[in-house]
Amino acid sequence: MLFFLKMGIKELLKKILGWLFLIFGFTGFIAGEAFSIITGVIFILIGLFLIIGLYTGKTKCDKCGKKFSLRETLFYHHRYENRVLCGKCFAPIKKRLKKEWEREKKKEEKENKAMDIIEEKMNSEELEYEGPYEEGEEGRYWLKEGEDSVSEFQENELIEAIIKNKYDFDKAIEELHREHAREAKEMQIQVAMAQIKEREERRRIREEAEKRVYGKVKTKREALSNEEKEGIFSKFNNECAVCSRKEGLVIHHKDGDPKNNAISNLIVLCGVCHKKIHMKVR
Repeated sequence: MLFFLKMGIKELLKKILGWLFLIFGFTGFIAGEAFSIITGVIFILIGLFLIIGLYTGKTKCDKCGKKFSLRETLFYHHRYENRVLCGKCFAPIKKRLKKEWEREKKKEEKENKAMDIIEEKMNSEELEYEGPYEEGEEGRYWLKEGEDSVSEFQENELIEAIIKNKYDFDKAIEELHREHAREAKEMQIQVAMAQIKEREERRRIREEAEKRVYGKVKTKREALSNEEKEGIFSKFNNECAVCSRKEGLVIHHKDGDPKNNAISNLIVLCGVCHKKIHMKVR
């Protein structure tokens, strides 16, 4: 089926029409009457033109340059992506197309099996489906996990998670929850980093202006907000960058300047490691 799709509907119809002309032509030729013989010859010629493809002027393979034999011209002359190929050059393409078709077929079978599980959950009213409202959007599933707890999943991600977890629905949901938590954490870090960068850029511009006007920096640096601190902790996975301890964490300034809140100057340490660093500095 994939081969015929790649061949093109227009080309396929030409081949079919050509064979019909050949059949009617030989039928008229065999009839023996003068008019039938002439009509039959005309039909045969038209059929050959449609099948052989003489109208394209192609008498050899576009890839290897080999001239088509009569057998290749009639039966093994292939068209693929606006090129005319001999049977030998088309063989690896045909093999690849067959593998693609088999891969798509297996994928479709897996998706259908996952959809059967989803439909079963919908019938038990554990899942609810909400279709896309705009073109290009995915549908969404709502999972009831308690009296006041509802989780939202995109249609494709739920299907892929079920397939990945060997059709275990509960494991698929657990994995999606972990993935969503990770994405939320990454988003929190990105927002905090963006806020710090934006504030540091404003500070740099302000300090340069103060140096030009007053000859020195007069404005004090702002302290990190709680949201920015949470972003820094999340960036370091809420653990010490030296010993991986998770208790007593603080944000350390690498250059020793507590006013320098540039992202590259900040690191998360536990109380013990933080104390050791400051003792070495002293």
